[in-house]
Amino acid sequence: MTILAVDTHPEGLSELVGNLREVFPEEEIVDFNVPALAVQHSFRAEVNLVFTRVDMKRLGGLQVAQGVRFYCPQAKVFLVTDEKTPKSVFRQREISGFLPCPVTADAIRRAVGTAEEAGPEEGAKAE
Repeated sequence: MTILAVDTHPEGLSELVGNLREVFPEEEIVDFNVPALAVQHSFRAEVNLVFTRVDMKRLGGLQVAQGVRFYCPQAKVFLVTDEKTPKSVFRQREISGFLPCPVTADAIRRAVGTAEEAGPEEGAKAE
Protein backbone atom coordinates (compact mmCIF):
# COMPACT_ATOMS: atom_id res chain seq x y z
CA MET A 1 0.00 0.00 0.00
CA THR A 2 1.23 3.49 -0.85
CA ILE A 3 0.29 6.42 1.37
CA LEU A 4 0.87 10.06 0.43
CA ALA A 5 1.40 12.76 3.07
CA VAL A 6 1.10 16.32 1.78
CA ASP A 7 1.71 19.54 3.70
CA THR A 8 3.58 22.73 2.81
CA HIS A 9 4.24 23.38 6.50
CA PRO A 10 7.46 21.48 7.42
CA GLU A 11 6.50 20.89 11.06
CA GLY A 12 3.04 19.66 10.10
CA LEU A 13 4.44 17.32 7.45
CA SER A 14 7.01 15.87 9.83
CA GLU A 15 4.36 15.28 12.50
CA LEU A 16 1.94 13.75 9.98
CA VAL A 17 4.58 11.38 8.58
CA GLY A 18 5.62 10.30 12.08
CA ASN A 19 2.05 9.45 13.01
CA LEU A 20 1.45 7.64 9.73
CA ARG A 21 4.57 5.53 10.31
CA GLU A 22 3.23 4.65 13.76
CA VAL A 23 -0.13 3.54 12.34
CA PHE A 24 1.23 1.93 9.14
CA PRO A 25 4.75 0.69 10.00
CA GLU A 26 4.95 -1.74 7.06
CA GLU A 27 3.56 0.53 4.34
CA GLU A 28 5.28 2.89 1.92
CA ILE A 29 4.76 6.50 3.00
CA VAL A 30 5.76 9.15 0.48
CA ASP A 31 5.81 12.74 1.73
CA PHE A 32 5.55 15.95 -0.27
CA ASN A 33 5.94 19.57 0.72
CA VAL A 34 5.00 20.61 -2.82
CA PRO A 35 1.37 19.56 -3.42
CA ALA A 36 1.68 19.41 -7.22
CA LEU A 37 4.40 16.76 -6.87
CA ALA A 38 1.99 14.55 -4.92
CA VAL A 39 -0.49 14.74 -7.79
CA GLN A 40 2.31 14.06 -10.26
CA HIS A 41 3.34 11.00 -8.24
CA SER A 42 -0.14 9.54 -8.77
CA PHE A 43 0.39 9.71 -12.57
CA ARG A 44 2.90 6.87 -12.39
CA ALA A 45 2.23 5.02 -9.14
CA GLU A 46 -0.71 3.35 -7.45
CA VAL A 47 -1.87 5.42 -4.46
CA ASN A 48 -4.13 3.96 -1.77
CA LEU A 49 -4.40 6.66 0.92
CA VAL A 50 -3.77 10.40 0.86
CA PHE A 51 -3.45 12.65 3.89
CA THR A 52 -3.30 16.31 2.92
CA ARG A 53 -3.70 19.63 4.67
CA VAL A 54 -6.64 21.67 3.38
CA ASP A 55 -5.01 25.10 3.46
CA MET A 56 -1.70 25.11 1.59
CA LYS A 57 0.22 27.48 -0.65
CA ARG A 58 -0.63 27.38 -4.35
CA LEU A 59 -2.47 24.05 -4.56
CA GLY A 60 -4.91 23.27 -1.74
CA GLY A 61 -5.96 19.94 -0.28
CA LEU A 62 -9.15 19.73 -2.33
CA GLN A 63 -7.16 20.20 -5.54
CA VAL A 64 -4.69 17.52 -4.43
CA ALA A 65 -7.64 15.19 -3.75
CA GLN A 66 -9.15 15.85 -7.18
CA GLY A 67 -5.84 15.39 -8.96
CA VAL A 68 -4.87 12.16 -7.21
CA ARG A 69 -8.34 10.67 -7.56
CA PHE A 70 -8.37 11.48 -11.28
CA TYR A 71 -5.46 9.05 -11.74
CA CYS A 72 -6.18 6.75 -8.78
CA PRO A 73 -9.98 6.81 -8.28
CA GLN A 74 -9.80 4.14 -5.57
CA ALA A 75 -7.59 6.32 -3.34
CA LYS A 76 -9.13 7.37 -0.05
CA VAL A 77 -8.39 11.00 0.78
CA PHE A 78 -8.29 12.45 4.28
CA LEU A 79 -8.07 16.20 4.83
CA VAL A 80 -6.19 17.74 7.74
CA THR A 81 -8.28 20.67 8.92
CA ASP A 82 -7.93 23.55 11.36
CA GLU A 83 -10.21 26.19 12.83
CA LYS A 84 -9.95 28.27 9.63
CA THR A 85 -11.26 25.51 7.36
CA PRO A 86 -14.43 26.70 5.58
CA LYS A 87 -17.56 24.71 6.40
CA SER A 88 -18.12 23.98 2.70
CA VAL A 89 -15.04 21.72 2.71
CA PHE A 90 -16.80 19.31 5.07
CA ARG A 91 -19.52 18.67 2.48
CA GLN A 92 -17.16 17.30 -0.18
CA ARG A 93 -18.37 13.82 -1.14
CA GLU A 94 -15.07 12.59 -2.58
CA ILE A 95 -13.32 13.05 0.77
CA SER A 96 -13.12 9.92 2.95
CA GLY A 97 -12.55 11.70 6.25
CA PHE A 98 -11.23 14.67 8.16
CA LEU A 99 -8.50 14.96 10.77
CA PRO A 100 -8.13 17.93 13.12
CA CYS A 101 -4.74 19.58 13.29
CA PRO A 102 -2.53 18.60 15.05
CA VAL A 103 -2.95 15.06 13.76
CA THR A 104 -2.55 12.14 16.15
CA ALA A 105 -2.03 8.44 15.45
CA ASP A 106 -5.36 7.67 17.17
CA ALA A 107 -7.21 10.16 14.94
CA ILE A 108 -5.69 8.50 11.85
CA ARG A 109 -6.79 5.06 13.07
CA ARG A 110 -10.34 6.27 13.71
CA ALA A 111 -10.65 8.09 10.37
CA VAL A 112 -9.33 5.19 8.32
CA GLY A 113 -11.47 2.69 10.24
CA THR A 114 -14.60 4.76 9.69
CA ALA A 115 -13.84 5.12 5.97
CA GLU A 116 -13.32 1.35 5.60
CA GLU A 117 -16.63 0.66 7.33
CA ALA A 118 -18.40 3.09 4.96
CA GLY A 119 -17.29 1.18 1.88
CA PRO A 120 -15.38 2.13 -1.25
CA GLU A 121 -17.74 4.77 -2.66
CA GLU A 122 -19.13 6.43 0.45
CA GLY A 123 -17.29 9.27 2.11
CA ALA A 124 -17.18 8.72 5.85
CA LYS A 125 -17.10 12.04 7.61
CA ALA A 126 -14.89 11.19 10.58
CA GLU A 127 -13.56 13.63 13.16
